[in-house]
Amino acid sequence: MILSGLAAVFWGTNFEATRVVLSEATPWTAAALRFALAAVAALAWLALTRGLDFAVLRRNALAFVTLGLIGITGFNAALFLGMKSSSPVTAALIMGTTPLTTHLLDAVIRRRRVGGRVLFGMGISLIGLALTVGAFRGTHLAAGDLMIAGEALPGRCTPSGAGGGW
Repeated sequence: MILSGLAAVFWGTNFEATRVVLSEATPWTAAALRFALAAVAALAWLALTRGLDFAVLRRNALAFVTLGLIGITGFNAALFLGMKSSSPVTAALIMGTTPLTTHLLDAVIRRRRVGGRVLFGMGISLIGLALTVGAFRGTHLAAGDLMIAGEALPGRCTPSGAGGGW
C-alpha cells in the first residue's frame, strides 16, 4: 500500500518536476541523464535482489540497449521536447491515457477485437482522467502536446507496454 502511494506521488509530480528540470537543462540532456539514472538504478536493484549474472547481461546486451534507447531515452526525449510548449496538466492528461492506448495498440498488433464493454470502460476512464487533471477547466492544446502523445508510443511498443510483448 505504501509503495502504491509513493508511486502515485512520484508519477503525479513527474510533469511539474520535468518543467523545473527543463528550465535548467536541454531536453536531450535531461533524457540522457534520466536514461543513465534508470540504468544505474536497474542494475543496482538487480545486484541487490538477484545478483548480477554477467553472462546473461552480455547475451541480452543488444536487447537491453535497444529497449532502453527506444523505451526510456526516446520516451523521455519526446516528453521533454514536448514539455517545452505544453503544460504539466495537459501532459498528465495525455500520459494518463497510456493504459487505454496500450490496450488499443495491443489489439491492433494482435489483430483482435476490443469488446463494447471494454470500450465503454475506456471511455469512463478517460472522462475520469480528464476530470481529475482538470481538462475541462480551460486547458488548451499546444504544439508540444502532439509530441507528448507520440512519445508514449515507444514505451507502448516495449514488451512491458504492449501486453507482454509481441
